[in-house]
Amino acid sequence: MFIGELAKQAGLKIESIRFYEREGLLPVPPRSASGYRCYDRRHLETIRFVKRSQALGFSLREIGQLLQIHDRLALPSSTPRVGTQDLKLIQIARERLAAIEEKMHALGSMRNALAKFLRTYQRQKKLVCPANRRTPQH
Repeated sequence: MFIGELAKQAGLKIESIRFYEREGLLPVPPRSASGYRCYDRRHLETIRFVKRSQALGFSLREIGQLLQIHDRLALPSSTPRVGTQDLKLIQIARERLAAIEEKMHALGSMRNALAKFLRTYQRQKKLVCPANRRTPQH
């Protein structure tokens, strides 16, 4: 498929696809005999992964790291995995896992605060911003 079709299926503008290519997030597609870029399903899947990762709050740099890990794991299992590059990717994977766990914790805290706010509202039937509550003075 050509870039316009890829953009349509991915829900992006053509400029965004070219940006992802320049940033190294999207593999460079082969070109047709007439010089047009020819994209395939793999490119669309990569773009969808990038968009999901961005929606989860990952930076483009972090997404690039996740894609490196994915590409490395996609290699045949007979490929040795003990080199310096692999150790670097393992460290990146640990950092990404820690970041995900931190985000999950923050989202859990936010969820709990909102749930408490809604329970309070249901009981009191009035809105009181938690930041405006004052502690009783003695």
